[in-house]
Amino acid sequence: MRIGVAETVVRGLRGRVPDERVVHAPEALDVACRVLNAAVGTRPAVLVRCRDAADVQLAVRAARDTGLPLSVLGRGHDWAGRSLVADGLVLDVRDLRSVVVDPGTRTARVGGGVSSLDVAAASAVHGLAPVTGWRGDAGLVGLSLGGGYGPLAGRAGLAADNLLGALVVLADGTCVDTDEDPDLLWALRGGGGNFGVVVQARFALHPLRVLVGGTTVYPWTQAPTVLAGLSDLLAAAPDELTVRSGVRRDRTGEPVVVVQPVWSGDPAAWTSRPGPVPELAALGTPSCSDVAPVTLTSLLGDEDRALPAAGARRHELVRTRTLDRLDAAAAKALLEAGTALTSPHSRVWLHHFHGAADRVDPASSALPLRRPHLVAEIVAGWEEAGRGALHRAWADRASSRLSWTALGGGNVNLLCCEEPDRIADAYGPNAVRLLELKTRYDPDDVFRATPLPTQEPVDPVCRLEVSQEQG
Repeated sequence: MRIGVAETVVRGLRGRVPDERVVHAPEALDVACRVLNAAVGTRPAVLVRCRDAADVQLAVRAARDTGLPLSVLGRGHDWAGRSLVADGLVLDVRDLRSVVVDPGTRTARVGGGVSSLDVAAASAVHGLAPVTGWRGDAGLVGLSLGGGYGPLAGRAGLAADNLLGALVVLADGTCVDTDEDPDLLWALRGGGGNFGVVVQARFALHPLRVLVGGTTVYPWTQAPTVLAGLSDLLAAAPDELTVRSGVRRDRTGEPVVVVQPVWSGDPAAWTSRPGPVPELAALGTPSCSDVAPVTLTSLLGDEDRALPAAGARRHELVRTRTLDRLDAAAAKALLEAGTALTSPHSRVWLHHFHGAADRVDPASSALPLRRPHLVAEIVAGWEEAGRGALHRAWADRASSRLSWTALGGGNVNLLCCEEPDRIADAYGPNAVRLLELKTRYDPDDVFRATPLPTQEPVDPVCRLEVSQEQG
């Protein structure tokens, strides 16, 4: 550990940042650096709890002056732990949680550490809603930096598509507003946190008071017919309907198929007969269903309540594949994955990309894949440390089977530096421009995740994705 360098940083910040906001004692770091995934055990040398952009600038310059590696910690949801840099300096932006809603312009100006639920709750007062992912406690800024698939994707696009502007601290410690630098905004919209620290962001909001959503569970005996019908449903879904689906175990330990529709159109149209999407009722006979009118805040809160309680984190590993459609081969792979589930905490989610999201110009943001598709999120979860081999093998096999019909690339929020070729595929023709902008804004590659000690230097395209999490 770079103890001497860390002490230099601490001394340099003393008197400029309150002592209680500079964490460097090992025991205190263990507490301050706890993230959602218990499999992440990285310990930095120093963590700075930033209150505002000035604190971020001080911390960035301290790291630059001492050569200490740098990372940014937001809500701590990144499964790979890229928000923590070994033996380096972590900028903790979790206290940057301001939310200011402007109902006239239908925008929200938010701090870099704000949660999706924070923004949803503040917006709901005005009959508006942000575009979020599925978890309320996840950081909205970090989510948008890598794309952001969520329940309103069909109606309003990805979270990245709704990022309108940002205040960013660059690698030299200067603070830049993207209103004066459209190239930087282009890079932030899906290019990851590789260009600086987002201390404030401005997001578009959408008129929405009530949506229809919930979970429908089908017994495993119906899985083949449900998946076959789901394929047709997803292909024909209107913009107002976004569906997350997948396989997991129920409370009895049996595998089940889960379908989570979110209807953001007129609630009365949903309850009419035959309704806007009669195919949903024809998928099968569910064992349970709670689909009903609900607010976005309730939907996000329900997802958070399904997570482990505070202090009871799970170990997780995530794999991702992008599917052109839910064809017979993909359905067969899902059936095999569901039958072979090794843990009650493991699951496969299919995230629905269509509608407004696929009508975005591929050149208008860092993310070029703008045709209808599904993102498979394969999550292996287990309780006991050191017992993950069986569960990781399950995830790798499921990923391998889905790869037979998958598109190149993947969800960049879920990929890691072990997969440089897939990261390059994910950015496609936009990778060249991203690399040019990376050189312009961060020529010394300050914003990056530290590779494993045994790893060769990371491919430059890989560097685009892994530098910070902020989610």
